[in-house]
Amino acid sequence: MLLFWFSLLFVIVIYILFVQQTGSFATMRRLTKELQEQRKLATDQEASRLTDVKADFEKKWQIWMEEQKQILSQTEQRLSDRQNKILEAFKGTEDQIAAANKELNASITGTLDTMDDKITKILIANKNPDQQQ
Repeated sequence: MLLFWFSLLFVIVIYILFVQQTGSFATMRRLTKELQEQRKLATDQEASRLTDVKADFEKKWQIWMEEQKQILSQTEQRLSDRQNKILEAFKGTEDQIAAANKELNASITGTLDTMDDKITKILIANKNPDQQQ
């Protein structure tokens, strides 16, 4: 009879161990599935964050590019304005030089004409005394 009770106890212990192990396997499978779902969710969230970061970067890049284009356009406009001012200054200076050259030519021409007249008078005056002798 003692053997019967030990056998019964042995069967009950085996049954309890079997139930516990089966429950552990079921819990392990459930936790594994939950872990896989969490990994998938984390991966999806990371991909979503990367997409958001990329979109934000592209948006900021476009804004920066527009700012750079605007700065370049303003710089080109300022350079063009300065070049035009320099050209106008050169044209004004060129006109002044042309007027000064014209005035100088007139002055030189007048001086040469005066000198020519004086030389001619001197030559005529010198020629007349020679004719009188």
